Amino acid sequence: MINEEISKEAGQAAQTIISYTIKAAKESINLDKKIRKKMNDTLEKANGNLKSLMGDEMKIKDLYKKGQLENISIDQSDLKDLKKELKKFGVSFSVMKNKENQNYEIFFQAKDIKVMEYAFKQVIAKENKKEKESILKQIKKYKDLSKNKDKTKEKVKRKVKEKVKPNKKDMTREI
Repeated sequence: MINEEISKEAGQAAQTIISYTIKAAKESINLDKKIRKKMNDTLEKANGNLKSLMGDEMKIKDLYKKGQLENISIDQSDLKDLKKELKKFGVSFSVMKNKENQNYEIFFQAKDIKVMEYAFKQVIAKENKKEKESILKQIKKYKDLSKNKDKTKEKVKRKVKEKVKPNKKDMTREI
């Protein structure tokens, strides 16, 4: 009797596990279909041109045709890193050199302003990290300094001890 109850409960547990796995499989299939449909829609919007889906440097005229433009002025040292970040985030942009002050103007669509701000913050954070000296280098530098200080202290101690200690020969002569 006890064995029958245990086997009955085990059978019910197996049935519930199987039903949950079937439901999960159906949901994953539906999700896969939705993702494929969305991918096809985005490819149709791009007309088969994958470059238009990714961030890329464009002509100002093309950006102007797409909508309202915004710009940011930066110097040449940050330009390369900012371009890399913008391409990573999929922002279409255009770069123009300002002849008056030798800075660069980056033009982008107004809808991408939050992404631009985030990318700009990332570049600034990377620059700040580059300026900081490595902690391991700092530790090594201070170890070397402390070793040098210890050596000089030992030399001074030896000299002081040599001056203070009288020779045995001198002591015998005095007596």
